[in-house]
Amino acid sequence: MPSFSQRQGITLLQKKIQKESMDEDLRIGLWNVFYSYIFSHWQRTPTYGYPKQETREINFFVAFIWTKFFKECADTVPEYLRIASIIKENFIKNEWNQVFDIVEFIMNYCNYFVSSFCDKKQLSFAINKTLETENSAYRLINDEIVAITDDVEINAIKEGLSQRNDAVREHLSRALELLSDRKNSDFRNSMKESISAVEAACQKITGNDKATLRDCLNKLKSGHVHPALKQAFQKLYAYTNDGDGIRHALNDDSNELSYSDAKYMLVSCSAFINYLIVQQSE
Repeated sequence: MPSFSQRQGITLLQKKIQKESMDEDLRIGLWNVFYSYIFSHWQRTPTYGYPKQETREINFFVAFIWTKFFKECADTVPEYLRIASIIKENFIKNEWNQVFDIVEFIMNYCNYFVSSFCDKKQLSFAINKTLETENSAYRLINDEIVAITDDVEINAIKEGLSQRNDAVREHLSRALELLSDRKNSDFRNSMKESISAVEAACQKITGNDKATLRDCLNKLKSGHVHPALKQAFQKLYAYTNDGDGIRHALNDDSNELSYSDAKYMLVSCSAFINYLIVQQSE
């Protein structure tokens, strides 16, 4: 519900999309999520007693952050309250990309160290809800921060990553990883992985490791795919796979590919795979 100030036009109803930036509200929101789900479970150990399981896990976890993320010496790990303050400062004051670095780091390792009390699925949901509320251009998908703002795109990728076909999941995971690597983005190979995921789905559906999309569509029950839609799919696959299509361009280093190119291919291929598998099941 809009606030009084928003209804009166004093403040904006919605802030501008935060891309390659992070305002104070978003920084504090992300820190509050991690504090609520993880760091708040720490308790000071009584003089004559043993720390709770949650406290032992968090102590081990923050020591891991100290040595592996901050790259500090293992024999200099500060006491908990000090290192929690350092992590908080990272969220509040560091560059926007460094904040996302520690978000990814924690998400990739939290299952190993805080599994007894932290529901990672709920944690991921809370992070994405914060990103959405603060109008960030990024979302957390498969423990990686990706510049996607459309829920339809996010759901297509998530559904593709949840497929039972190991090869499909591996290719899509790798495509997402290459797309979201902010230091060494590899859009060319991300697109190749997305295309390979479609091939893997077709091969699974047909039981033929040489299968093409045409083979896959022909195997689906008659009437399940409208002829015009089937033709459109075949043209899309020709674009991605044939000699005159995208793979020809991908072999030409003179063609510069962008983030939007690779994201489009990942979303399109994910949605396409989901469609094929649903059609087969029906």
